[in-house]
Amino acid sequence: MKILVLHNIFIEPAYAFSKYINCQIYKHNNYKAEHRDILIIFGAHNAAESLLKIKNEYDMNFIIIQSEQLNSQCFLIPFYKELLKNSLVFDWSYHNIHLLKENYDITCKYIFSWCFLKPQQVKFNIDFNSNKKFDIFFAGVRTIERENTISHLKQLNPNLKWFVDLDYRLTDYVKFTSVVSRCKYVINIPAYDGSALEMHRIIKALYCGCQVLSSYNIDKNLVTNMKEYIHFGNLNELITNIDNLEEKKNINCYIKNYEQPIMSKIITYIKEFKQDMEIQQAIEDQNEMID
Repeated sequence: MKILVLHNIFIEPAYAFSKYINCQIYKHNNYKAEHRDILIIFGAHNAAESLLKIKNEYDMNFIIIQSEQLNSQCFLIPFYKELLKNSLVFDWSYHNIHLLKENYDITCKYIFSWCFLKPQQVKFNIDFNSNKKFDIFFAGVRTIERENTISHLKQLNPNLKWFVDLDYRLTDYVKFTSVVSRCKYVINIPAYDGSALEMHRIIKALYCGCQVLSSYNIDKNLVTNMKEYIHFGNLNELITNIDNLEEKKNINCYIKNYEQPIMSKIITYIKEFKQDMEIQQAIEDQNEMID
């Protein structure tokens, strides 16, 4: 069993996840397909058609960490949906899990908790005793709505110092960690109406010692689970009253109370899947010998 990463933004969570399951990581440029490989894939939407081809050609089995919003472009392409239907799937959002089944008849095995490296586990120099350089951090795909929201929030509290990246300048996780660790707050601004909570960004912020600001979200279960770790509310009010916000629970509490219990179940499911595939392959081999 191996981990395959198909986009740079997933290298860090894939590496952190590999520590849970003791599994070797490959990128698209150094992975060579082997017969009956079992792959845990991050970023499968970037190569869905190619993955379907090698799955059939090499009789492979996939475990997919579904990372995309359901209203993103990849769900307009049939290859990705077909890939998910023929794989063991984990998704980070309860809302996504429900809609994947309802709209596409795609079954997710369980919820997935994004895991990352703490800044001290990443090799770079940061003075953790120094003051935070920036008040607010945001990074994500550029949309008109996001630009307008950020412009408006800056006007509400002009004393705050922002770091904003809407152009994918921080896809390298070392650089990303270096910048986020110097920020007090990370703000969550969804790219699409009806999007699930952007947990990838939020959990990275917690790992970097930041507080998180977010509007309420359509995924009510996720909001309930995360309310001890995130400042939920109207973004205008949160920015205006930011100096009066009480500190939320930190990453150590999150790992103990949320991440570790979820990962424990995921590891069990993955081990069971691997065992089932090996038994199935052994039966097929035996049948071929008899024939």
